[in-house]
Amino acid sequence: MGNTYIFWSVLQRFFVQKPEKEESKNPKRMTFENNGRSGYAIFWDGDKATKFYMELGGGDCMFFVNIPSQNDWSSHTRYSLNQRDEILKFIAEESLRLQSNSPESYYKIEEEWISFFQK
Repeated sequence: MGNTYIFWSVLQRFFVQKPEKEESKNPKRMTFENNGRSGYAIFWDGDKATKFYMELGGGDCMFFVNIPSQNDWSSHTRYSLNQRDEILKFIAEESLRLQSNSPESYYKIEEEWISFFQK
């Protein structure tokens, strides 16, 4: 019985460590906080989190994410303006992948919004 316990405790440690290694390969990810019709889309870059307000849309618009304008980008996000397009594209594509189950869904990035639509 003692050998079985040791075997499973060692095996368990291997499985606990795997997700941490996989996560470190791609530190960028998205999570969401939903509070009814609104909430936050949270962009993670390693341990650094940046929250963006989001709200359910109407009609063909499933939801939208409020993003800082170019003038406010650096002060709100603590990222340089040069990184804005890359980060917004990641947020849009990952949010669409995680929040929509329709292959015909798409997004549109505007100055202060990313809108997500379903045909």
